[in-house]
Amino acid sequence: MSEGDAVDPIITGAIAKAGEVGMKAADSATKEAFSLLSRLLGPSADVIGEDWADRLRQKNMTRLLKKTEKLAAGKEDPGWAQPRVANAVFEAAQYANDEIVTDYLSGVLASSREPDGGTDDALPWSSLVSRLSALQLRIHYVLYLNLRQVLSASEDHQHLYDFESKEVAIPMREFLSAVGLDPDQSDFQRFADALQGLMQEDLVHDFAYGPRDFFTERDAKTFPPLDLPGMPDKRRVFEPPYVDALLIHYSQFGVQFFLWGVGMGMGHDVTYLDPNLDLSLNDPDALVSTEPLTSVSFSDDFWTEHEIEKEPGWESTTLRLSRPPNARRIPPPTLRWRDTG
Repeated sequence: MSEGDAVDPIITGAIAKAGEVGMKAADSATKEAFSLLSRLLGPSADVIGEDWADRLRQKNMTRLLKKTEKLAAGKEDPGWAQPRVANAVFEAAQYANDEIVTDYLSGVLASSREPDGGTDDALPWSSLVSRLSALQLRIHYVLYLNLRQVLSASEDHQHLYDFESKEVAIPMREFLSAVGLDPDQSDFQRFADALQGLMQEDLVHDFAYGPRDFFTERDAKTFPPLDLPGMPDKRRVFEPPYVDALLIHYSQFGVQFFLWGVGMGMGHDVTYLDPNLDLSLNDPDALVSTEPLTSVSFSDDFWTEHEIEKEPGWESTTLRLSRPPNARRIPPPTLRWRDTG
């Protein structure tokens, strides 16, 4: 196995235990069990050895420390981290083979360094990184990296709490590619499950995705058109410049976690909203794109009203929109979309 190959931590633990069993076993029954386990693990079993787990941990720890020092570059005195924080980060980093996980852990460690050792405020953030999957971290990073471009284009939003109730529209398929997923629908279930987990951690407040017509229908059902004598009928239509949309309500907690992940954990509104700061990871191995997504904006910017002409002799016109065959609803407030064609 090459040094860059990723091994699941559970498999890692099993291999380490299997190595101990295989070397210490004296009876044939135990040796047979070890042989079966080796066949179960496949090629991973080729690296079994008494120091294999130690070498894997050392490689991951070295990578973590290099990333942490890179984040501290240019600081006059980056200081040091409290032992409790360092121990928690080191424990989480031992089997972190995904670059994005190591990136976030190094950001937490770098954020906690102070000339006097600082505090142990980083502990819950280290724990949060450990609870999230690599996919969830990639989704979180790309979401909050792109939120900055929405806020920088709006002079009316200078504080994080200004946008928490605002829904942001993102090109769905472009976003999937940006987080390393296949935009051809095969990864939609993984994507939806990952977003549900982010909601549970309060890293996003709500989300929905589907064809743009799906949102036009949803809005029409939620806010039915008024039918008043002498008043023209109007239809609100969702018209973003992309066919499939992801709509997200962000959270202030999600922004703060982003800052910890990129090494700016002690910063707040001013840090996140500062257009002169580069908060990109710039890690080509993290399977995330740092290129801004196109046409990301508050969803309100994509809603337009169209008047509907009444036919002669009609006293009223009721807007009826058929549900797209490729859209389905799961328990509110979250919506998912699957193309059944």
